[in-house]
Parts: sequence; C-alpha cells; structure tokens
Amino acid sequence: MKASWVKHNKEAIEVLKVAIERDPEHAMSYYNLGILYNSSNDKDSALKQHEILNGLDFDLADKLFGLIRK
Repeated sequence: MKASWVKHNKEAIEVLKVAIERDPEHAMSYYNLGILYNSSNDKDSALKQHEILNGLDFDLADKLFGLIRK
C-alpha cells in the first residue's frame, strides 16, 4: 500500500511542477506542492514552496507554514 502512495505522490508532484511552469502565479499549485513535499517528509522543499507562496498569497503561505511546523 505504501509503495502505491509514494508512486501517486511522485506523480502528483510532477503534475504540479508542470502546472507551475504553465502558470507560475497560481498560488494553489505551490500550496499543494508544499503539502505533498511535507507529507513526503521533504521539509526543505516544502519550505521552499512556502517562500515562493509568501510572495503570491500570504494567507495560503501562512496556512502551509502551519502544516509544516507540525
């Protein structure tokens, strides 16, 4: 079961990266990418998404940071 979750997580991360390439101002893509990185225990990448998001949507950035801190 975990292998399936990891595979889907990696696929979702790749889809979000493409979405960000197409629309780098779409804050929700950075938020969702940060959540996926955080759930994969990649805190550094999650924090990077937080930094980018902070310049686009402060409220979403704050919400993501709250999830990363947990």
